[in-house]
Amino acid sequence: MSDVSVQLYAFAVCALAGACGGVLYEGVAALRFFVKNAPARIAADILFFLAFAAVFVLLAAAFYLPDLRFYMFAACALGFLLYRKSLHRI
Repeated sequence: MSDVSVQLYAFAVCALAGACGGVLYEGVAALRFFVKNAPARIAADILFFLAFAAVFVLLAAAFYLPDLRFYMFAACALGFLLYRKSLHRI
């Protein structure tokens, strides 16, 4: 595979990871809805970021992604935003 195709593959996998992060955030948002004090909400956000990092690492290992690059973070953010603007509304 050429370098460009590997990067497109990695971008697509990272966008999928971002969408999975959006699904994961739904559970954390439900938890935040029922808990109104600030320390618990901060703990819920930290829990989300740790769980999302675990999802990203698992997908990166499962799909044999190359070294970590900036476009991977951008793809995760794009996948998360696409989820929040489309499937979240359904």
